[in-house]
Amino acid sequence: MSLFIILSLLSPKFKYELPLTDAPVLLMTSILAVAGVIYLVLAAITKRDLHSKRLVVWIIIIGCAVRIVTIFSTPILEDDYFRYLWDGAVTAKGVNPFTYAPKSIIEHDASVPDKLERLAIESGNVIQRINHPNIRTIYPVVTQAAFAAAYLLSPWNLSGWRVVLLIVDLVNLILLLRLLKFLNLPGFLIFIYWWNPLLVKVTFNSGHMDILIIPLVFGAILLLMKNKHLLSFGMLALGVGVKLWPVLLLPLFLKRVYPDFKKMIAGFLIFACITILVFVPVYTSGVDETSGFETYPTSWENNDAFFVLPVWIGKLLLPIFKIHPGYAYLAARITVFIILIGLIAWLMVRGSRDNYRFLNQCLVIIAAAFLISPTQFPWYFVWVIPFLTLNPKMSILILTALLPLYYLRFYLEPRGLITYFNYGVVWLEFVPVWILLILDWVKLRKSRTIPGNQYRLLHEE
Repeated sequence: MSLFIILSLLSPKFKYELPLTDAPVLLMTSILAVAGVIYLVLAAITKRDLHSKRLVVWIIIIGCAVRIVTIFSTPILEDDYFRYLWDGAVTAKGVNPFTYAPKSIIEHDASVPDKLERLAIESGNVIQRINHPNIRTIYPVVTQAAFAAAYLLSPWNLSGWRVVLLIVDLVNLILLLRLLKFLNLPGFLIFIYWWNPLLVKVTFNSGHMDILIIPLVFGAILLLMKNKHLLSFGMLALGVGVKLWPVLLLPLFLKRVYPDFKKMIAGFLIFACITILVFVPVYTSGVDETSGFETYPTSWENNDAFFVLPVWIGKLLLPIFKIHPGYAYLAARITVFIILIGLIAWLMVRGSRDNYRFLNQCLVIIAAAFLISPTQFPWYFVWVIPFLTLNPKMSILILTALLPLYYLRFYLEPRGLITYFNYGVVWLEFVPVWILLILDWVKLRKSRTIPGNQYRLLHEE
């Protein structure tokens, strides 16, 4: 709590208009990393009391207090929220947000309707501060609805967006508590989600939108476990309307209802139809080099550790086959895609109706997607945290204390030292995780236990 008070007091030094070289990046990174270490230590200590309802109440109260403190802070080293504010206004005004790039509006392109020209003037400096203004938005329809709600609450104001995030976060809290109760797991595990300092920072300080997907994915999981199969497929499809990654869980959902082929076909059709409907506005606006849905998956790369390995290998091997080394990035993307598909196929073969094993398989897929992705931003880790709440793994949870090192990029890059980040800091973030995961795998092979069951068995005793 005290560390987040300090962080909030420090945050005005990171105002958008101030030079980055004057910002106390090292101090901020240290505070966030220390908060992560304390969080991990407290997680271990809290396990000593599995049955205290009072503990759960205190966890919730303190988590609420930290959010309230953070919600009034100045965003630190982030500017994605300017895109959110603009998209919300465009959507609220009834214009397809996928049609026009901010740059075309700033430059008064003749194709831009007068309504958007007026909106740009109304926005003040919001449209001028959107990063990658030449790219049309990448945020799907369900996310756009949340942006529009924020605009209707408080136009061009980050406070309105933070209110939306807080409402969703409270829904997430209730949903995860219900899942813990349904799975007969100890309530103290809500600590993993509700006290995670990295989640609080990237959500309520930075304003990232990634928690929007949690109620849809975990609502779908809860419905699936309660045998409300068709509703679960529909909700999972709505999750794709926030971020694309829930499609990775579709095979496990289908395996869950196997061998009832009627339900499998019906579930797949529901998922496919809703997904297609969600992306109709994207299709109608056109997908080309200015579309975020074209540019992001094919060219974005940042803060990646594993992904650079197939890139390096590609640059070495492709010239042998008379292929330009520039194709190494495409080859690396194909490689990680094949790895992920292979992992999903393997987990499907090992599918089980056991809820704990199913949740562990979901965790493995989403954690793997994050760890081998070409973009491993700290806010993407938010996708994994709810799964860790239901099935804690210190080997992955340790990222809470390591991912704040990402912000050293903003100290090194303005000083011409970005090489130290790309070839040093990134490895400090992720090598410990890979080492711990390998040790976990070796231990699991020896014990032959089901991950996650230690909490169920301890609770039942």
